[in-house]
Amino acid sequence: MLVRVAEDERFMREGDDLITPIDLAAPLAALGTSVTVPTLDGEEEVEIPAGTQPGTVITLRRRGMPSLRRGRPGDQHVVVNVVIPHNLNDEQRRMLEEFGATLGERNLAAAEDRDESIFARVRRALR
Repeated sequence: MLVRVAEDERFMREGDDLITPIDLAAPLAALGTSVTVPTLDGEEEVEIPAGTQPGTVITLRRRGMPSLRRGRPGDQHVVVNVVIPHNLNDEQRRMLEEFGATLGERNLAAAEDRDESIFARVRRALR
């Protein structure tokens, strides 16, 4: 029997696992939010914790491709792409400058995995 898998722009496939990148505005990544992501079974609400960094991977267990060998589906990995705003108006620029002036070492301290590349984070998530 021959099985063909159609490409879908919402997903990248890695074995039985699926990878879904999502764009998230920087303020929402800092504050935390919930987003709707596509899955094979429809849309699913995913919580994004406050302080989420670019390249953070959120794993949705058993939301990947059905497995012919293991009997259970793979996972779906949601990779967060934090988007920096551009084309700011004067008020937005002023507000960001004021906010930036309030940031200190405590706000910008490096997390243990922040030096890791996005590809390294995805590989780690797929293990």
